[in-house]
Amino acid sequence: MTEKKHKRNILASSFLIIKASLHSFVVNRNMETAATLAFYGFLSLMPLVLLALVALSHFLGSSETVYAALQNVLIDFIPSFNVSVLDDLTSISFKGVIGLVSILLLLLFMTPFAGALRSALAKMFKMPIAMPFFKSKLIDLATIVTFLLLFVLLAMSKVFFPDVEEGDDILSHLTHFTVKYLIPFLFSIGFIGLFFMVFSPVKLTWHQWLLGAVVVTLMWSLMRNLFIMFIQYNPNYGYAFGSLKAIFLLIVWVYYSFGALLLGAEIMANTFRREALLLHKLLEQGLGEGKNVSRLIKKFERKLKEGELLFSEGDPGHEMYVVLEGSVRLFRGDVELAVMPRDNFFGEMSLLRDTPRSVSAKAIEETRVAIITKENFDLLVRENPELVKSLLEELAYRLEETNEKLHALES
Repeated sequence: MTEKKHKRNILASSFLIIKASLHSFVVNRNMETAATLAFYGFLSLMPLVLLALVALSHFLGSSETVYAALQNVLIDFIPSFNVSVLDDLTSISFKGVIGLVSILLLLLFMTPFAGALRSALAKMFKMPIAMPFFKSKLIDLATIVTFLLLFVLLAMSKVFFPDVEEGDDILSHLTHFTVKYLIPFLFSIGFIGLFFMVFSPVKLTWHQWLLGAVVVTLMWSLMRNLFIMFIQYNPNYGYAFGSLKAIFLLIVWVYYSFGALLLGAEIMANTFRREALLLHKLLEQGLGEGKNVSRLIKKFERKLKEGELLFSEGDPGHEMYVVLEGSVRLFRGDVELAVMPRDNFFGEMSLLRDTPRSVSAKAIEETRVAIITKENFDLLVRENPELVKSLLEELAYRLEETNEKLHALES
């Protein structure tokens, strides 16, 4: 494949994924899910900060250092954060009223947030959560502890790598960029990437969860700047809430942040199911989607010469096929059972039942077929219930037609 064709395939694939992600974002009603996550996230934020204060005070000791580190982190991630809340939490933590039982209760209080995140991803991947209650709670608890550790490490990085004034030399520019932008960016990617790795109901490759983490982090960075600009040009936004204005702005920010998180998760999910997206279009609409789909289908393609045997009766049946061009003859012995022209599929019975082929298939002319593996077929069926109905209708029609032919031969 030439470099030019490779770039075209990447662009076509990216367009397909983005289009599917925007569609599934709306269909899955992810802004409503973001509202639920914002509620749980808002309730979990205070316990998270309080536990971070306890952990940091244990490692750093100085209350002023701990306060400054957390203040910098919270303002970086939550532009509308009211530092008076941090003052109250700092007062509680340094009075020594947080014991082991209190820490455990605070962690447990945050587990519904982890459960809501897990449910949101399960919905995207169309995978039900089949896990015992106590096991799911232990996983949620372990995840919350891990996120807490990442949050603490990010705060500690503010202590050991304090903001540096940007000077005129290259070294000071580089140091300022690293401390101000690169370290928080990498920590954000690590935080989101860990979330995707832990909560994804399917096994993702490293580049799939990394893509989701980078997309979410970039969207968060853009949203943060836009949110700051919006507040600067609309200082009275939320004025009707009076003394609760800071809380209102915090909830708004958390709400849109989770919207960005879910959109990034949809992009990641559709990257995972990219092959299934292509094959679904092929089964549903043939090659009528245009050049982009036709170009991307080539990776599943097999070319057959005139008279070439695709498979024989009794062969293992681990794939089904869709005719892209030409036609295929299905026969048993000397009896022709069917001819599969363009846009027709065959071989699904052996795939569904995991049994040997009951017929043979041979190309009538020069033919191209697309191969659908069992893995992709399972993904298609799980995510597209309407496809199951279409397959059943087609199978019933073919069975009836085959029975009529066999009955006519016996007569």
